[in-house]
Amino acid sequence: MEKILFVCTGNTCRSPIAEVLLQAKIEAEAMTTVFSAGSAGLAAVPGQPASLNSCRAVAELGLSLQGHTSTMLSRELLLRATLVLTMTDAHRLAIVKAVPETADRVFSLSQYAGMPGEIADPYGGDLERYRQCCSELQQKIDAVWIKLR
Repeated sequence: MEKILFVCTGNTCRSPIAEVLLQAKIEAEAMTTVFSAGSAGLAAVPGQPASLNSCRAVAELGLSLQGHTSTMLSRELLLRATLVLTMTDAHRLAIVKAVPETADRVFSLSQYAGMPGEIADPYGGDLERYRQCCSELQQKIDAVWIKLR
């Protein structure tokens, strides 16, 4: 099984949204035996719920982050992942520096999707900022999904 791991800073906004968006695609195409999606944060406080506006933004798409709790990124998670997609290039560089043997499977989401830019952190922003983040993640994950299949 291919394990796709999304990484952001706190694992309460961007990476959980990305995880639920990709997981919805995996389930919609009955590919749960082929792919799985997960998420973690470089500076996560373990056990925190997804932010309220992250929950609201995905709920508008008919998805749910209920039950999500933040996970601190670990060497073990990185080594188990087939593909690691970060929200920024700084996240990617930090991972490669800490665990160099993962360099061949760690990319920024934008880089892997073949699109410009980074995924800005909506933390503390209003719902509209989270909707924009969700929309950008959706576009890039659509491109990634085409590559994965």
